[in-house]
Parts: sequence; C-alpha cells; structure tokens
Amino acid sequence: MRVLATYELLNSTRSPFLFSQIPSAHWVVFCDIIAIHIKSISFVSLKHMKKNSLSGIRALIKRQSKKRLVIFGVAGVLVLVLIGFYSNQLIKTIALKNAQRAEYLQHLDKARNLDVTIDPNVKVEFPGSTESDYVGTGVIFLIKSDVVYIAEVIKNSPAERAGLEAGDKIIEIDGSYTSGKSTAEISAAMQGAKGTKVTLNIYRDSFGNDSKDFTITRDLIDNSERRNYFAFMKNDEGGQDLGNYYREYKGKVYFWYSGPQAVPGMVPIDADPNTFTSFTDKYCTKEMENSRFNTCDRYGKDNKKVFMEDFEIKGADPSSFVLLDNYNGHSYGFSKDNNSVFNGTNKLQNADPSSFQLLNGDYGKDKNRVYYEEEEIVGADPGTFVILDADREIAKDKNSIFLRAVRLDPSEYGTFNVEKYSK
Repeated sequence: MRVLATYELLNSTRSPFLFSQIPSAHWVVFCDIIAIHIKSISFVSLKHMKKNSLSGIRALIKRQSKKRLVIFGVAGVLVLVLIGFYSNQLIKTIALKNAQRAEYLQHLDKARNLDVTIDPNVKVEFPGSTESDYVGTGVIFLIKSDVVYIAEVIKNSPAERAGLEAGDKIIEIDGSYTSGKSTAEISAAMQGAKGTKVTLNIYRDSFGNDSKDFTITRDLIDNSERRNYFAFMKNDEGGQDLGNYYREYKGKVYFWYSGPQAVPGMVPIDADPNTFTSFTDKYCTKEMENSRFNTCDRYGKDNKKVFMEDFEIKGADPSSFVLLDNYNGHSYGFSKDNNSVFNGTNKLQNADPSSFQLLNGDYGKDKNRVYYEEEEIVGADPGTFVILDADREIAKDKNSIFLRAVRLDPSEYGTFNVEKYSK
C-alpha cells in the first residue's frame, strides 16, 4: 500500500509533457526501492530506541541520516537518468509528429494548387470495367500531376450520400496517402466487402486551408447509366443519333446532359422517336457539338411538343416554332412560335412574336416592350433602347440607364462607371 501511495503521489505531480513518457512499471520499481529502505530505517530506529540510552539514540540517528542521504542520493541519480532517457524519447516523438505534419501539408498544398477543370472539348473515357456493377464507394476518380481527384460521383451511391462531390481531391484513404499510388492501387483501396467502411481524407476549395474526413459504407453500385453511355459511344450501338445530344435508343428519345460529372447523363424525354427532329444551330460547329459540354443550341421537337435539352417548353407550337438568331454560342437564347416568345423554357409575358427582334443573346424587344432574358424591363422605351456594354449588361434609352433589367438611379452611375454613357 505504501508503494502504491508513493507512486500515486509522484504520478500526480509529474510534468504531463515529460513524465507521462515514463512507463508506470519504472515508477513502481523506483518507489518500491525508496519504500523498502524507509521501512528498513524505521524498523531499525524503533528497535534501537527501545534498547539504548539517549546518547546511543543520538548516535543512531546520525548514522541513519548518513544512510538516508546515500539512499536519496542514489534515488536522485536514478530519477535524473530516467528524465534524461525519456526526454530524449519525447524529443524524438515531437520530431516525428512535426515531420508527419510537414508531409501532410506538402500533400495538401499539392492538392490545393491543382486545377482539375476538365477540357470541355475532350470527352473523358474510362476503362470498360467501370461499366459493370460492383461493390465500392461510387467514386469515379482520375489522377493528374500525382493528385487523385473525383471526376464523378455516381448517382444514389454511398459517396453521394456521404456528401462527396466532383472536383474533390483525395488526400488519404484509410490514413494512407494517395500520392504515388497507381490507378489499380487506388481502386483496390476503394473497393471492399459490402457493409465495410472506408475513410477518405478530402480537400475541397470551400474547406479553406484544411481537409476533412468522410467515412463511407461500401455498397453495390448501380452502373446502368454508364452502360447506356458506352452503348451510345461504341460504334453507334445505342441507336440513331438525332443531333444536338439527342439520341434514340430502344424506342425512346434520350438527352445527354453535361455538368460536373465526367460522363454526361442520359435522361429519357417524353417524345415520339418516329417524329422527333432536332433544330439546326447555324453557329454550331461539329467540334462544338462533339465536345463533352455541347455548347450548341439544344432544342428538339416531335409532332406535339418542343424541348430545350430534356425540358418541355410548355405551350410551344411545334409546327411554327423557330430559334431566333443566336449570339456567341448562347444555348439559352430566344425562340418563338406564332403565338409566343420564349427565353429558354420561359415564356415572355405579353411579348409580340410578330415584331420581336433580338438585340443580343440577353436582350430582345418588340414594338411595345424591352426584355432582359425572360424579364420585362419596366418603363424602357423600345424605340430608343440600345446596349451600351454587352459584357457588363448595361443599356439605356432616352430617359434612363439600366443594369440588366434594373433601372439605375443617377446616384448609382458612379458605382457602375457609366457616366460616359449618360451623354
């Protein structure tokens, strides 16, 4: 009990940074040595006090004092040895942690400085094995400049449910850095038995100067969307190309939509494949149409409906629907039929199709009104309305200056640097 009490006393007063490095067993041995000697001294002292005179006791105390001095001197040397040894261990531990932190920051900086923007004129192709269903996370990754980043998160996959996004950079998988690893090694680390977990350390631009861990539970990945895509891509196995990213496949019309995912998705639309045609964009080149981000006008129709991409333009008349002249490859431009004017899928309220004309890809007007995209610019005079700065979307009529669809107060002219336009 005395040994344990002595150990607890020393343990409670030692430095948390130094003495915490000394194993408990070493402290117990040291305290045991001291306790045994103290017990021996106490026993001898009591024995002599009973049998000797006062002068004898004084002599005994003197001898015992010298003995205690030797004991505590030895104990002091032992403590210094232990402190020296474990101080060196602590220094090594701190150095190791600093080196690990420096290595992490090196990997983080590499990921933070990498631009993973995909060339819009290049379709990203993956090995055929990515078409099959498999157990994993649902992450489609690429490696660029030794940085692993997510090119696509498959819909309804564990990765999507965990909050991963296309463009995320993967710093670690289960505590192991991805830098220097091959595609096969990364794939093997991602995959595993259904229900098992894997932790990805992720850097995302919105995280600032640090990364975060995402723990994902592996599950069966439904890759049917990618199989459809590759069926479309390989030797026209997917059916007839209808133009402008529309395609007939097994009796249905599909639209390929582009976005942050590496492979465009295929969305079926409620259209008749027997009467469906796409609109020709005279500004569209073959290179533009074949790019992953198709920048051509993407409109089509059957004998009952008109579509922009995979969205129906409600109320549009297929027999009289036309695209208006498009500027600078705008894919959300103006169109009209005999009854209405549209911007994208939006109908312009009160617009007159017979007198409507484009001013550029954002502005249009009829004989009575001026529009910015689908919004009427209230109070603008069509007869004197002109665009002053197309890039900054500044325009004017005889009375006012406008920023997009908003009339500017004269006090705001300086804010937008438009004094020169007011003359």
